[in-house]
Amino acid sequence: NWFSTQKEVFKETNIIICVFDILNSLEQIISILIKTIKICKEKCLNDYTIIILLHKIDLVNLSYVHQKSKSILEFLKTHYEIFEKIHLYRTSIAKAFFFSSYNIILKIIEKLFKKNIAPISKDEYNKLEIEFRILLMFDNNLKYNIKELSHKFNIGSELALYHLKRLEMFGLIELLEDETIFMLTTRSDYIKEGIMKEQEAFRENKINLASKLFYTFMNLAEKAV
Repeated sequence: NWFSTQKEVFKETNIIICVFDILNSLEQIISILIKTIKICKEKCLNDYTIIILLHKIDLVNLSYVHQKSKSILEFLKTHYEIFEKIHLYRTSIAKAFFFSSYNIILKIIEKLFKKNIAPISKDEYNKLEIEFRILLMFDNNLKYNIKELSHKFNIGSELALYHLKRLEMFGLIELLEDETIFMLTTRSDYIKEGIMKEQEAFRENKINLASKLFYTFMNLAEKAV
């Protein structure tokens, strides 16, 4: 109905996000994109961006993903002058793509606000760095006493618990036994995978990116409360 009776939903829109299952046919994807572009012209939208997400890319091999992406972009570039307004990303919540997909979401959020919505202070960055070091230093699904964390990072138990509770908010750790014991969750392994698979030289950049990503989502979560 969005392309017929509910067209007004596009009025004064500056970002349109089209999410497609990677297994959707190329014809179906192209058809929806044509209708979306047509609506943009009808509503005389000027400053707008169309974001295409090809989702669940873990279900197929990478050559299929690449070919489908290429076909979509080549069609749009050939038939539409507004090609520069279109961005295509490939996403999945599977472990191998989890970190990069969240980075894509961060880019979209920044486009929505047309700026970096959450500049990180030095103090906040230091906090986030400790939290990502926790994820990298401890093993998944093993129980640890908070005293062990305090000793390794040379911080008090109260501050250690503060960092763990921030990680718990994202479902990355679980606090047990009256908050004296903690363990990393399976979800945390998805973040670690995204950081650790890079060469050592690039790992620090990944931690910086992860810090920016988590701070942005934390900032949005606080505003939503």
